[in-house]
Amino acid sequence: MRGAFTGAIRNKVGLLELARDGTLFLDEVGDMPLSLQAKLLRALELRQIRRVGGEADIKICARVVAATNVDLPAAIDAGKFRLDLYFRLSGFVIYLPALQERREAIPILAYEFLKRAASAFGKKVVSISPAAMSRLIHYSWPGNVRELKHAIERAVIVSTAAEIQVDDLPEKGFQNVELPGDTLDLRQSERSLILQALLESKGNRSIAARNLNIDPATLWRKLKRYNLDVPKRSRTPDPSGPLSGQ
Repeated sequence: MRGAFTGAIRNKVGLLELARDGTLFLDEVGDMPLSLQAKLLRALELRQIRRVGGEADIKICARVVAATNVDLPAAIDAGKFRLDLYFRLSGFVIYLPALQERREAIPILAYEFLKRAASAFGKKVVSISPAAMSRLIHYSWPGNVRELKHAIERAVIVSTAAEIQVDDLPEKGFQNVELPGDTLDLRQSERSLILQALLESKGNRSIAARNLNIDPATLWRKLKRYNLDVPKRSRTPDPSGPLSGQ
């Protein structure tokens, strides 16, 4: 409230009040100081707040969504996070594994970020070479999805061709990635991913490309690369089958 402390020259609505009947997103809630955790718990329990310097309680109706990369049970054991607040926030929990634990999602995410970056920077980059994709898949990704997004953006900016190459990736980390003895596993994984998308779209290449977050032209090139002749809306090969020519 105005005059509550030095510099408070006007009344100011806080975020819990400002959210009204909407949603308040609390990012990195695991890093919240214990003193603030107690205040948040009280607000969530009573569904009301009081402005600093105010005399009346204000009802709040906002839905609260919280996110963190901290292991909250471990933080509770260490005395860094309140158990009661954890139970108050964990009414419905969605666990999202680290990117290195779901490597099958890397090609889909990489092509989505590629499409966005190419559009944002006005570059005609439409695909990622098998060697570059292999490094993306086998990299440890300590920065998770944000790091992947930034790596693809950087690669799009420096690329001088229509396809991202290994040299376009950030030098730190990617040039020393330990790769398997050959690229068969990578090719088989990408082939299976494409065939699965075609199965789900009943052979419709446009829908399959959209579900894979790649351009139809990119999908066509990959079908040619793997010597896959899959007519629209037809029966597709068994994704577990061998690569053509193997």
